[in-house]
Amino acid sequence: MLDRLVKWLKITCIVVNVLAAILLLASYTSVYIGPREFWPSYFLGLGYPYLLISNACFILLWMIWRWPWALISGFVILIGIIPLSKFFSMPYAGSSGDNDIRVMTFNVKRFYPGEHTRADQVNKEYLHDMMIEQKPKILFIQENSLSKQIRASQAERLRREIGLEYNHYRGGGLAIYSAFPIIESGTLNIAQNWTNGLIWADIILPQDTIRAMNIHLASIALGSEHEELVTEMLDQGNETSPTNKLDRVRNIARKLRYASYKRQDQAEALGRVIDSSPHPVLLCGDLNDTPHSYAYGLLKQRLSDAWPSRGAGIGSTYIGRIPMLRIDYIFGSKRIDFGDAGVVSHSTSDHAPLVATFSLRAE
Repeated sequence: MLDRLVKWLKITCIVVNVLAAILLLASYTSVYIGPREFWPSYFLGLGYPYLLISNACFILLWMIWRWPWALISGFVILIGIIPLSKFFSMPYAGSSGDNDIRVMTFNVKRFYPGEHTRADQVNKEYLHDMMIEQKPKILFIQENSLSKQIRASQAERLRREIGLEYNHYRGGGLAIYSAFPIIESGTLNIAQNWTNGLIWADIILPQDTIRAMNIHLASIALGSEHEELVTEMLDQGNETSPTNKLDRVRNIARKLRYASYKRQDQAEALGRVIDSSPHPVLLCGDLNDTPHSYAYGLLKQRLSDAWPSRGAGIGSTYIGRIPMLRIDYIFGSKRIDFGDAGVVSHSTSDHAPLVATFSLRAE
């Protein structure tokens, strides 16, 4: 009886392991296949961290039980070494040069603390203190305050305390602050709403002029009832009836799918903007997408991502119900060499600030 139970348990583990390995393998294609062409690719990319962890667990299981079966997941993880490098970065042993320029990108969530929906003075000062403490020479802000009074106070404080003399702002909440002169700036409408979009500024650095782009792609727009459902599921809650819970799960999936369509369209438009830039591009912002998404893949074809080569660890920037999501980025053209990259902790926004240093190579 025991032998039969062990046999069926082994067969079940093999079947589940093979399924997890196939799904992990399929997730590698998410950066190449747009969700409009095949929408399951988006969900496979979104699930990459959890598919990776499940396959790693199977490797540990088989190493204890029947080690040859560990080759199933081991082989799939091995051939996905490039996707793995985008998810987890080994600590960078180098350091920034004395003349490197520090850059910071931060989605401040309108300065709303926690779950609140109104800006709080204490929280506003705290987040501004975080920015000033990092001393960036170029600062990118998403979901900035809509209040003209707060923006004016912000600009004055950043100018006075860390020398960010120049700025470009768009009404939906995108802002670029710079310690170097801005000679031209503009806004490009790649979204159908005023919160998401792209602004750019041509900044004169000591070596040359760069085009700084601040981007905020379409968000998922989940309501509080959806967040409560995610919390219930993660906490093994059972307060919601199965039927109602299933309806809400379907609604979440639908919102995720349609938001991925928007980001594909926006990323494709953004790619054309990058291709037409007369200057090296420094692109920062909130993609609302992971490194295993089609939107990320389009940008990575054109620009280098600071985190995989200069960060350390997973680099999660989303502070919310779903862990291990890196959705904020700093990208640069070939002439931009990144020195280091890091995530600033203790943010009261739903995003953590991302910082990096860079230098500009001569042509």
